[in-house]
Amino acid sequence: MSVVFRSRRQFLVGTGGTMLALPILTSLLPEKARAQAAKPLPRFLAIASSHGCVRESNMYPSDQTLTEKAKLSSDHEVRRGNLSLSVNGGRASLSTVLTGPSNKFTQQIASKMNILRGFDLTWGIGHHTGGHLGNFARNDTNKLANDWRPTIDQVMAYSSSFYSANALLSTKQRSMHVGNDANFAISWGYSNPLEKSGKVNPQPSSFSSKELFESIFVQKATAQQSSRVPLVDRVYASYKALSDGAFGDAKRLSKADKDRLNEHMQRISELQRRANAVASCGDVAPPSRNVDKNSGGVKEGVIKPELTREFYETFNDVIVAAFMCGTSRIATVYPQGFTSYAGDWHQEVAHTAQNNDNTQGVLTEENRKFFETAFLDLVSKLDIEESNGKTFLDNSLVMWTQESGPSTHDPIGLPVVTAGNAAGYFKTGNYADYRRLGRDKWTDFYPGVLYNQWLANVLQSMGIPRSEFERNGQPGYGASLTEAMYGDPDALWPERLRRGASDLLPFIKA
Repeated sequence: MSVVFRSRRQFLVGTGGTMLALPILTSLLPEKARAQAAKPLPRFLAIASSHGCVRESNMYPSDQTLTEKAKLSSDHEVRRGNLSLSVNGGRASLSTVLTGPSNKFTQQIASKMNILRGFDLTWGIGHHTGGHLGNFARNDTNKLANDWRPTIDQVMAYSSSFYSANALLSTKQRSMHVGNDANFAISWGYSNPLEKSGKVNPQPSSFSSKELFESIFVQKATAQQSSRVPLVDRVYASYKALSDGAFGDAKRLSKADKDRLNEHMQRISELQRRANAVASCGDVAPPSRNVDKNSGGVKEGVIKPELTREFYETFNDVIVAAFMCGTSRIATVYPQGFTSYAGDWHQEVAHTAQNNDNTQGVLTEENRKFFETAFLDLVSKLDIEESNGKTFLDNSLVMWTQESGPSTHDPIGLPVVTAGNAAGYFKTGNYADYRRLGRDKWTDFYPGVLYNQWLANVLQSMGIPRSEFERNGQPGYGASLTEAMYGDPDALWPERLRRGASDLLPFIKA
């Protein structure tokens, strides 16, 4: 699927060569409708990279750009500066990693980004996939085995504060998930999400662009389909007889089986809701070709980064189209590699890159290619006008995180790169450094603020109030654990940081 998105009108009229619908012309709407149109619903897209270990000098802009200061406390000063591209020979950059062609990585795009530094988890999390979005228990060290939580994307997906009843009328998929390996997932949710109960499970990922497309676009019902009694009605009748009856099978039904039955019916109910969704983009042509997990990265035993480029550009097209049509407003992406390195990446690169210039170069180039190829492609396709001079990117929050900070397996200094202002919630164009300089963690790494606070800020930007995401009165999002492997945790991350973990971060709130 190769689509060049230029404007909402061109998208609706031109995609697939079929006229779909005219765009909403806000000047012709009644006053009340114009007021509603002026408040677009925010969208969320999270991209999570494995490993990390990019040196801070390669990941971030120069510290010389940090010209403004603010006090979090008497001994914790934070800093910020404006993002300004350096352009040379057709290449534009904010840092070694954050570099791309100047015709795509423009100052307009840079002005809509934030580079955030100094987010920490206060215990060793090791390998993980759940830590990016708040399910910190999904880690290989199992230090939070009894504290599994839905990730923030699933908190949004099943919150009426994010998806109102009216918004759900056109929503085919509450959340989209793109991956390349069934063994890894960054999105986790309850087995019974509508009732927020049951086991926390990984959300299924789409490995096929065709499969994702078919899950998010409305199919026109035939007359024969419209006349059929919905299957869910028949299933519901059996469910009521079994769950509410006083005799026979109903009397013998165990609590565990009742819970399973309720979870099943919730899934059936959600399928029916999706089947009844109505959107204006039901005639969008499907992708001209399918890409799947066998299309990217490796072909016939040979690593081919150009196939990975095509893989993510195609998925980007589908995600952007869903955001534009309103058939989904949440997506997560777990990328695969853009490197041609053919050895043992984990042991030979990720585990040595902190102190080895050669492997650090390999890892840095891998992340640079991801930023240039997947991230910039996505945000560029979103940066077209939606309404009132604001673009789809303006009304979204795109977030790129890494599994660890500059030291492999250590969640200290987790880098966050964003684009979009979440429909006006955030200020953009910032390089913000939240570290507490002068207080060593070990060697030259400094403690900052809790990553839980960043996740709480994201949830609030999507309209989720603190009352919906704080657990047991604990501020921030995600479990909080302290241990001494990084030194005295109370000295490195004082209690005030935990108390303020739902507070809005300095510099970036609009």
